[in-house]
Amino acid sequence: MSSSATCLCGGIALYVQLDPSTDHTQLQLCHCHGCRAVTGILCTSYYLIQDEPSTLDSTLEGLQEYRESPYVSRFLCKTCGSHVLARVQPSGQYLVATGVLVAGDIPPVQSVQHWQVKDTRDGGLSTFLPGWPYSDSGCRLKVLSGQQDNATEFESEMAVDHPSKAPSQLQAHCHCGGIEFYITPPDASSSQARSPFADLLVPYHSGSGANPEDVKWWLRDGNSKYLAGTCTCKSCRLGCGFPIQTWAFVPKSNIFNADGSPLAFENKTMRRYSSSPGVYREVCEVCGANAFWHCDERPELIDVSIGLLRGDGARIMSLLDWAPDRVSFAEMAAQKDLVKLLEDGLQKL
Repeated sequence: MSSSATCLCGGIALYVQLDPSTDHTQLQLCHCHGCRAVTGILCTSYYLIQDEPSTLDSTLEGLQEYRESPYVSRFLCKTCGSHVLARVQPSGQYLVATGVLVAGDIPPVQSVQHWQVKDTRDGGLSTFLPGWPYSDSGCRLKVLSGQQDNATEFESEMAVDHPSKAPSQLQAHCHCGGIEFYITPPDASSSQARSPFADLLVPYHSGSGANPEDVKWWLRDGNSKYLAGTCTCKSCRLGCGFPIQTWAFVPKSNIFNADGSPLAFENKTMRRYSSSPGVYREVCEVCGANAFWHCDERPELIDVSIGLLRGDGARIMSLLDWAPDRVSFAEMAAQKDLVKLLEDGLQKL
């Protein structure tokens, strides 16, 4: 089974042969601490490939390696930060991130297996994809390396409950620690933000209508929580490398740097990639974690990648209210059978 893969900026173009001995119709979703922090995504998924990847229109020099542990390396696009490949040691096996497959044989998703759900404390995204077998033997990539019982220093630290600086602060950071910030609950400033979009993820020029009444749709549950949603648009999929991106919609006035100063983009290891005119994605230039999406039309309201948030569970139910009615840009998904499973799970929640 052969496929081609690319990143969001198009600078990486690979040809891969999926491992024929693996049943790729069962999608393996890993929810471990490391996967969430190194990508910013609530769960990751990879396909094992038969040989080392070969290039189409580019060379592998466009990828940078992040050595997550002695056993696992992730390979990111140097320009847009997309997660493209992973390698496990000591076997040297390569895997391709499932979200970057764009042509050829893209496996259908007939079932889902969840890995290391216990790290989420609340089920994470598996709550929306229930009823499938579970494995809590460790991060899937580490299991492939044969080192599933060896926790890294990062994973050991993440497994311990740490109180926030104050009860009203929700902390967030990426795997390498280069991006660190915190979020405060909605307050009077939260309703001062404005959005020209009337819907959570669909801009008005794509059919959702403008927002002349200035509806504060990002504030929920009596203005005590922020809206959270799932997105499968092509830009998000290629930008992170995985099929499902999850965003929390938070006013910029409620996001602060680790030192308490107002949020500043392109701070420390944060790198900006403009995916289209006036639209920006902020990623960690070291580990590749997705952090923020924002745009010139909506500068006061920021999309925050939920995999970086640390709270009482991966879905941060104390501060986030999840949209159950739809998956945004489902029509753009590469694996529509996976989206159908997700839509059914959201509606049953």
